[in-house]
Amino acid sequence: VEKLQHDQYLEKLDQQIKNNWQLPEWLANKNLTAVLIVKFDEKGILLDRKLVRSSGNATFDTQALEAVTNSAPFPPPPESLVSYFKVRGIELRFPE
Repeated sequence: VEKLQHDQYLEKLDQQIKNNWQLPEWLANKNLTAVLIVKFDEKGILLDRKLVRSSGNATFDTQALEAVTNSAPFPPPPESLVSYFKVRGIELRFPE
């Protein structure tokens, strides 16, 4: 049950963030990937977002960071995941 809750929550979170993910057309066909660590509390309030692997393109990286910022607050996580998201955070890959 906990695994199912976790997967459903991550799917919901991913959808919320991807709805705010917008790239300029000139970047859309590039093969770029950025990785962020995002931390938030039990209410879904964004505590921190950090670029941990740059795509090599400042505009792409900025768009990824802004997608996270513009998506907050997030849905409150399941109780069993609160401390994980608050302390360790979740790794998000863009554009995946």
